[in-house]
Amino acid sequence: MKFGQLKVREKSFVSKVLKGMALTGAFLVAASNKRFWFNFYLNHNKEFNKFKNQKEKQKVYNALKYLKQKKLVDIIEKSNGILVKITTKGYELIEFYESIEKMKIKKPQKWDRKFRLVIFDIPAKKQGARVALLQKLKEMGFYMLQKSIWAHPYDCVNEIATLRKLFEIEPYVKIMTTQTIEEEYKLLKHFELLN
Repeated sequence: MKFGQLKVREKSFVSKVLKGMALTGAFLVAASNKRFWFNFYLNHNKEFNKFKNQKEKQKVYNALKYLKQKKLVDIIEKSNGILVKITTKGYELIEFYESIEKMKIKKPQKWDRKFRLVIFDIPAKKQGARVALLQKLKEMGFYMLQKSIWAHPYDCVNEIATLRKLFEIEPYVKIMTTQTIEEEYKLLKHFELLN
């Protein structure tokens, strides 16, 4: 599922705002609030009260505008205020990011003595996706052999295939499995596989 042309980092912030809203479900904002979208985060959820400086407030404002434009939230005018509800599409976006956040590589009971290599050459126009991929590789415990070559000892083909599809970089990311790798000792030591 695609969510517009937002950069990966911006999408992540939108997801954070949406998750904050999900904590309260539907809520009412006073109709007297003339600057609805700008003051919105101050009136309904403690999650947004931590945004103190102008730059952070502007990010929230932009995120909320995006949510409304993309129909991720419904805005319903009532006599006593404005009701804000997350749409089905909004909850799908939450699930989209949670699937990335929860992704981990399972450690088998016995290592098959193979290394998995993730090799990529992502163009500049996809820089945001490249940053997001690198961040996730680090989170999942990959070891950097070179800037665009990362290694892991356990099966991760499905996880990498999912990530490159979600980040829309399938043509630029390859997965390899090898039994022999130069300077293997460094990898064995890093992953605590020395016997």
